[in-house]
Amino acid sequence: MPLDPTAHTVEQRDDRTPASGAPSPRARAHALVLLGLLAALLAAGLVLRRSLGIDFSIEGLRGLVVGLGWKAPVLFVGLVTFRQFLLLPSAVVLSVGGLCFGAVTGTWLGALGIALSALMKFVLARRLLRQWLRERMQATLRTVDRFAARAGPLTVGLTTALPMGPMAPMHWAAGFSTVPWPAFVLAIGLGSPVRAFLYSFFGASLDDLGSPRFLVSAGLILALGLAPLAHPGVRRRILAGLKRPPGVA
Repeated sequence: MPLDPTAHTVEQRDDRTPASGAPSPRARAHALVLLGLLAALLAAGLVLRRSLGIDFSIEGLRGLVVGLGWKAPVLFVGLVTFRQFLLLPSAVVLSVGGLCFGAVTGTWLGALGIALSALMKFVLARRLLRQWLRERMQATLRTVDRFAARAGPLTVGLTTALPMGPMAPMHWAAGFSTVPWPAFVLAIGLGSPVRAFLYSFFGASLDDLGSPRFLVSAGLILALGLAPLAHPGVRRRILAGLKRPPGVA
């Protein structure tokens, strides 16, 4: 009896995505692994933060970093890399780099930490969560992919460089999308030193508040942070969000 030529195709399709449209077991496993890993990193970060007495203040972080002597650069890069799991703002941590190591060394150490953090998020999103999103939110992911094909690397680079850009969410989004990893690495390589320099320069001036160097560094952060508002499209989106009725997503 001749075999149905479509039988093998259907069987293969069902192995990848169940007929009900639910995510495949492999995609669910990847999503669970990622969630478990993020939960473990967050728990470890909170335990480490408590054991080391890490707080939000610049002086507290400065004391922690300087107290380690020759190990200080390694600790600082680790703080920048895993700052999300330690619940530390990047502005504070990067400013500590300038305060402890000076503007130049703080810039390169901060840029290294930003790059390592970005690559970690990109790999986790691309390897463990993208397939799960593809099976559950195909239309949304196609929209993200279209945007990534047009301006993904440029947007990643700009949000990494700008001192007030949504850096971490954009790194996750790049992993979900089809942004090629060489383009992502190039964007991070160009953008991370800019943000690191702005805050390291600012941090290096904190010992002399009110000096011309302090005023210039603070002015640079403020000017570049508000620079996106010069684009009419950005202003329209912000105004539309402010006018949106309560309860509308």
